[in-house]
Amino acid sequence: MKTVCISQARMGSSRLPGKVLLPIHGQPMLFYHLRRLQQATEVDTVAVATTHLMEDDAIELFTVNLGVPCHRGPVEDVLTRFFDCAVRHDPDIVVRVTADCPLIDPSLVDYAVRSLKDAPPEIDYMNLSLSHFPRGMDVEVMRFSALAQAFKEATDPYAREHVTPFLYGHPERFGWRQLETDTPAAQYRFCVDEQRDLDLIAELLDRLPDGDLSFTWHDVIRLMQADPTLEKINGGVAQKPSQRAGG
Repeated sequence: MKTVCISQARMGSSRLPGKVLLPIHGQPMLFYHLRRLQQATEVDTVAVATTHLMEDDAIELFTVNLGVPCHRGPVEDVLTRFFDCAVRHDPDIVVRVTADCPLIDPSLVDYAVRSLKDAPPEIDYMNLSLSHFPRGMDVEVMRFSALAQAFKEATDPYAREHVTPFLYGHPERFGWRQLETDTPAAQYRFCVDEQRDLDLIAELLDRLPDGDLSFTWHDVIRLMQADPTLEKINGGVAQKPSQRAGG
């Protein structure tokens, strides 16, 4: 089953403008995100979906230079942007991630994809439970056939903006499951919304093996547990309300 992993990336951010290309130890944040995703063995192609806005020219230039295909589409209708990007790769399974997660773990992407591949055909959508996994490890996975139905039928602006609400909002049509872990660590956040989040990511990468992007989310958690002061770096950052099932 062919799988494409699509990362949503744009320069517009109310709290930290241009965050996806802000530097961390000499590389844009997007570099770490994409290089991590490319290690996922269950993914055939990693792609980026961004907007037609001129400010996002920089994202297209960076991703293409990195060898990652980039699709550009509407600003507000993210579902159309996301679906059109998926169509270009003719997948059976589609993974959705966002580019503000530089430490995203490829093994979690693989876990989600394998779980959907092994699931009964009536299961169309899965995500990592936010009550188990830290923010910043967010992964959603869906069958392309279900995504196509959402694209055709979703009319609510919220569903068009956040891509997957039409799927988990209609459990009578689309079966979905949440994936959990035996070592929950939902108290941590590794997504980037404010400068304090970026500061934490920079500190963590500084403590991980230099130049080695094969670390796991468990390695990151161990760093956090070994030094409680790390959690204080971004401990006061408010998380926006969840936009996916079970969040």
